[in-house]
Parts: sequence; structure tokens; C-alpha cells
Amino acid sequence: MNKILLLDDEKPILGVLKRVFFDKPWGTYTASDPEEALQMVKENNFAVIISDFKMPKMNGLEFLTKARAISPDSVMMVFSGYAESEAISKAIDDGILSRFIPKPWNNTELYGIIKQGLERYELAKKNKELFKTVQRQTREIVRLKLKIDKP
Repeated sequence: MNKILLLDDEKPILGVLKRVFFDKPWGTYTASDPEEALQMVKENNFAVIISDFKMPKMNGLEFLTKARAISPDSVMMVFSGYAESEAISKAIDDGILSRFIPKPWNNTELYGIIKQGLERYELAKKNKELFKTVQRQTREIVRLKLKIDKP
């Protein structure tokens, strides 16, 4: 089962999100502190990590940049009521974020966004596996060709 991590400094929002996702086909983890969330990223393999943008200790982009260094394959998203942020647009352009989710959100749309993130994660994982298979097969072909070409 895939896992998602939700970070927001407002505990009532995390409570709402837990209730929205209690019966979904993934493990939902929450944190209200960025340092706690980074520790969770070190200890778990999250397919999707979603952070609030505006938090007191560290903004969402700072957190997600640190989380990406720990878990480069996770799909990173940010939610915020501040859609006009140039920093968010730049982070999407730079590939740090895959998605911006406006607050307040629609639960059905949020479910779809997370589902797309999980699909993206699984597809990237499968692509890596296939790439490794192709590399292994190429090495084997080269090895066999060298064996055949020996006089």
C-alpha cells in the first residue's frame, strides 16, 4: 500500500484531511511540524508528500526541497490560499513541485489529485525498473557477444 504525507501547521486541517481519507486505498500520515515531517520522510517511503505553503517555522517550499533531497522519487505538492505566489510557480517550473492545490479544496478534486500523484509515482517506479532491466539485458548481450567474438 502506498503512503501519503500531509503537512500543515493547523491541526484542525489535518483532522479534516484524516477524516476525508480514512477509507482511501493508501496510508495517510500527518504532521503539524516540518522537522517532525522530515523525520517521517527519513523513516518512510512516501509516494506523495503534500505541504501547506505558509507555515511559521519553514514554508512549504523549503520543506519540500528538503524532503526531495531525502526522497527524490516522491511526488511533491503544495496547498495554499495564496495562489498568486511566484515562488510556487517557479517551484513547479523547476520541477520541485508537481502540483499546486488551492485552499479551500474540494474533497472530490483533492482525492483525484492524490490519485493522479500516486499513479505518477507508480509509473516512475515502473520506468526505473524497466530501465534497470534494459541495462542488465544490454550488459548480458555485450558479455555474450564478447564470448562469441573470441577466437
